[in-house]
Amino acid sequence: MKKQKTYDKKEPELEIEKAYSKKEFNLKLYRLIKALESGWDFTLQIGERRIQIPSNTRFYIEYEREDGKEEVEFSIRWREKGQ
Repeated sequence: MKKQKTYDKKEPELEIEKAYSKKEFNLKLYRLIKALESGWDFTLQIGERRIQIPSNTRFYIEYEREDGKEEVEFSIRWREKGQ
């Protein structure tokens, strides 16, 4: 079995973006909603990276229109433990 990558605080800054099908995206959102409703932390996998999202995180919705394109971005933000 392939070992999953986890976050290492010694790593430099990192940004990952991955496109998902509607079905895959819906499943990730469903799991997030269930975790939030239950007050649990949530583990999200983006590509090969596993990310632990604490239950006390903050949520933002951003709208942007530029150069004839529109975008809605749902953000989940939290600080590293000890920060």
